[in-house]
Amino acid sequence: MRLNRHGDLLTATGILEDPVYLAEPYVLTEVYRLTTNPNNFPLTACEPIEELPSLHEDPTLVPHYLPGKHPAMNEVTEHYNIPLEAVVGGPETMYPEYRKKLKDKYVMPPPCKDGCGRPPAPGQGRGQGQGLNQQGEPPAGGRGAAPPAGRGGAAPPPQ
Repeated sequence: MRLNRHGDLLTATGILEDPVYLAEPYVLTEVYRLTTNPNNFPLTACEPIEELPSLHEDPTLVPHYLPGKHPAMNEVTEHYNIPLEAVVGGPETMYPEYRKKLKDKYVMPPPCKDGCGRPPAPGQGRGQGQGLNQQGEPPAGGRGAAPPAGRGGAAPPPQ
């Protein structure tokens, strides 16, 4: 752990090395700013909530999936046609040299021609079609919508 102070900024850098669980060192950095009024916290509702109701029924329960049994494990591989070892292969997969290993395994999917970018039908895929209107379409102006015409997605001019 390293602490560096520059004026009113404090940078905390931690490096975790665990060759049993990590393929390479894990580096985490956080920056803090000195405040002269420490009582100026925003008012928020800090109430504990029960995120897993089943834990209330059985406090000995530990939510988990056995290795290779996660239901969404192949979601990225199926959607983007990427080999599983490229998705879960560790740090070597982030370097350009890894493309040579994929050369014979990766087959580019055909170009999308119909329904590109549309969410899956209700009951399919993650989210089960939440946020769709009665016609099965996302609401206008929602997440992923095109920016309003004429503004190019920029913020409105100040008044």
